[in-house]
Amino acid sequence: MVIDSPSQVVVPPEQPYSPELAFQPSDMPEQHRLPTVLGTRDLTVLMLLIVLFVANNDGVQFGGPAAFVYWVLGLLTFLVPCAFVTRWLALRYPGQGAPYLWATRILGQRWSFFSAFCAWLPGVLAVVSAIQTGLIFIQYLVPTWFTTPLQQGIAIVFILIVPTAIACLPLRWVKRILLVLATLYVSVFLLLGFAGVWWLSVGRPAATMLTSPQMWLPNQGNFAVYGVVILAYLGVDIPLFMGGELRGGTPGARRATAFVWWGSAIAFIAYMMGTFGIMVIVPSSASRGMGANILAIQMVFGATVGTVTAIVLAVSQVALTIAYILMFSRLLVVVAQDRRLPISLAKVNRYGVPAFSIVIQGFIVAIVAVLSLILLPALFGSVIRPDDLALAIYNVLQAGTTVIWVCTIVQLFWFVLWLLYRRRNRIELPSRQRLTLLVMSLVGSGASLIGIWATVSSSWLPTFIPNSNWAILVLGITIISFLVGLVASELPRVHALLREQKFLNDREVTLRSQLQEGYDQQQVLVLELDRLYREQARAAITDAVTGLPNHRAIMSRLDEELSRSQRTDSSCAVVFVDLDHFKRINDTYGHRAGDAILREVGSRLRATVRLEDFVGRYGGEEFAVILTETDVLSANQTAQRLLIALNSQPFNWEMEETQAVVPIAVSGSIGVAIYQLHGITREELIECADQAMYQAKKGGRNRVCIADVEPTPSKEIILPDELREAGDQNVREIVGMQALTAAAAARDGGTLVHAYRLAEFAVATARKLGQSEEDLHLLRLGAILHDIGKIGIPDTILYKPGPLTEEEWVVMRTHSVIGRQILEEIGGVFQQLATIIVAHHERWDGTGYPNQLAGEAIPVHARILTVVDAFDAMTSRRVYREPLSTLQARAELLRCSGNQFDSQVVEAFLQVLDEQENAGVPGPLIEALPPELTTEAK
Repeated sequence: MVIDSPSQVVVPPEQPYSPELAFQPSDMPEQHRLPTVLGTRDLTVLMLLIVLFVANNDGVQFGGPAAFVYWVLGLLTFLVPCAFVTRWLALRYPGQGAPYLWATRILGQRWSFFSAFCAWLPGVLAVVSAIQTGLIFIQYLVPTWFTTPLQQGIAIVFILIVPTAIACLPLRWVKRILLVLATLYVSVFLLLGFAGVWWLSVGRPAATMLTSPQMWLPNQGNFAVYGVVILAYLGVDIPLFMGGELRGGTPGARRATAFVWWGSAIAFIAYMMGTFGIMVIVPSSASRGMGANILAIQMVFGATVGTVTAIVLAVSQVALTIAYILMFSRLLVVVAQDRRLPISLAKVNRYGVPAFSIVIQGFIVAIVAVLSLILLPALFGSVIRPDDLALAIYNVLQAGTTVIWVCTIVQLFWFVLWLLYRRRNRIELPSRQRLTLLVMSLVGSGASLIGIWATVSSSWLPTFIPNSNWAILVLGITIISFLVGLVASELPRVHALLREQKFLNDREVTLRSQLQEGYDQQQVLVLELDRLYREQARAAITDAVTGLPNHRAIMSRLDEELSRSQRTDSSCAVVFVDLDHFKRINDTYGHRAGDAILREVGSRLRATVRLEDFVGRYGGEEFAVILTETDVLSANQTAQRLLIALNSQPFNWEMEETQAVVPIAVSGSIGVAIYQLHGITREELIECADQAMYQAKKGGRNRVCIADVEPTPSKEIILPDELREAGDQNVREIVGMQALTAAAAARDGGTLVHAYRLAEFAVATARKLGQSEEDLHLLRLGAILHDIGKIGIPDTILYKPGPLTEEEWVVMRTHSVIGRQILEEIGGVFQQLATIIVAHHERWDGTGYPNQLAGEAIPVHARILTVVDAFDAMTSRRVYREPLSTLQARAELLRCSGNQFDSQVVEAFLQVLDEQENAGVPGPLIEALPPELTTEAK
């Protein structure tokens, strides 16, 4: 059963309460859940900070030695019954916010809010009192500070910021801080007792006569001490405001209830020793003020120890303030969790701290301090002296809240009596336990009533407020507070009635809207039909096995992509992927394995390409990929990645019979066709990609093949031997060279033959100039790709049968810049080639193009290509002229040496020609070509 608040587990009258129904922190939503970090020691520390108040040491001194009798009498008649009843209720009704929780379980929601209000109200003025006590100890150190109510009120507000901020820390930190401060605080009480013992042991006389039996007897003159003792023992149940933050679950919560005995014992001993120390050491004339605590220690241990004690007591009041704010703000949290206060008070931050409720508690205390110590004295200062009025307001409010606090204790005893003697669902207990509870409740109630009578009947300011006026004021404050609590408790009930009325109104609106709903159902049906139609349409273009677009969707998308490419003058590519030997997989492992592999292949292909690219199942074991905004090089690189995606790891198939996982290696043959380069219609591109795919299969499978215009042997992609043997280290270089040479061959086969002729002569010339092997390799690649930029030259200029016009030469001269741009886009080694390609038409004298470089500013590789390219151009046939002879070409090179060409390069090149002729080799460039290009070159 999941519950959100304590009120949701109210036990029905006909069913006895079961401990399993208790509200636990784990039942709360995460944003309202408080951390469970407290234990018995932590609750004991909190109880001591609530119960122990140093002012009570001097508050009982007027009773003389009879004060010790009253401390014992208060222990037996009030503190022990409070502890016993509190622990019994806590064991029976564990959870957060004890008085509110118990009132909810026993009397119902209506009474629970009133009970919570009465329990919460004393915590406000108790904080003001604790800080004022701290100011008294500060005044002991610096007498000129905080001498007026205005100064005290302002100081309280500012000092309040510190304990409020500390209370907002994680609880596991705050409890350690309180443990240290509480230890110091209790040590002061114990030190007072040891000081009294030492005072008597050294033979000094006691300040108050202890040897007269008459002084020890309670009588009418000192009976008021009993009322002070009862008030001093208040607060045993307050730590249970945090009962939902106990660690260890239900067993831990039960163990933690032992704090009432530990706290009671320590508090009793501390009060006895503190009272004893002051009574023995301090003269009766000085024992009635809080300074008596410091004076007693100072008289025994010296001024330094007295100063340290004053500091400890001042800091201890901050600890008391932290404890009050911490515990009484938890009551706000519990009531907010029950939706009877704004739910924002129940929210915790990421450290599990209800910081908002803590700040609100501190803010309310600050308002009370400002009203009682600043505003009211300022308003009525002309009638009554502000100092006297502030003192009167503070004491009357303190007395009124004390009466209310004692009433909440009386309520605990009456809870027990109600459970024992109510007519319905009476609790059955062993007779001895029932008798003990009865006696404890009656004795505790009697002692509480005596405490109330003592507070109301005896003025705390007899010289300023007579007893009769005092009783009227205190009872007035008490009654007004009760009326406010009762009115506040009615607000949730009124809210519930309003909510019910709203429900009825909403129901009427709902009934009226049903007519509209009948009409709206028609629209719903229309939308449903539209949805079914869309699902059917989507199923018509989706492959059932892989979930990818099917053949129809591929055709439609390809038409769209071709239309877009035509409009934007861009390019695209069609890639066919056919799985190798897929029939063997179906025959060996079954069609279920085949379908699983097809799905996985589709996922890998889709994950490899860009978001804007398109992957579909073309049919059988064949997939189609449409690449947008791509050229031949990018398409080739993507195809290589697709191939790697297939080969990267085997496909795992779990055999049904043996449950063994079998790795199945899958490869693919990939064909690539580029828009405009291989065709401009859908049919042309599909045919070219299909032919390239089958060419990859014929070439041994598991490879990529780029489609050619005429797929003859003369057009195959040819690479130098060192590239063929490069292995994995130059995969990027190989792929780039494959794509670029394929593009060049597709555009102009003669350009590729011309490039290979240049490569050998360029390398031979570079060797003459002493270039390194790395430079030779770079130069060979540059020679093969030196005219790659002509891909971007229009066919009307590139294939013009006659001489070019000046305007056409301007366009033609851009091919070196285009080549540089193509190579720079690829990156890697091609960026170095780009600097060679763009400069191979520069001249030694600076009249070349495109950048008019001169002399050594031209890369040496480009200077070599310039000489070799010029020689090949002069000795090759053109449609507009006959070729020059070798002698004529040599003479032209010598003539232009030093102005158009680098003279050293010309000299080295001529030496290469001489060596070729002397060796009797008729066609050195032809023999250097790959066999497939030899025929065309000749």
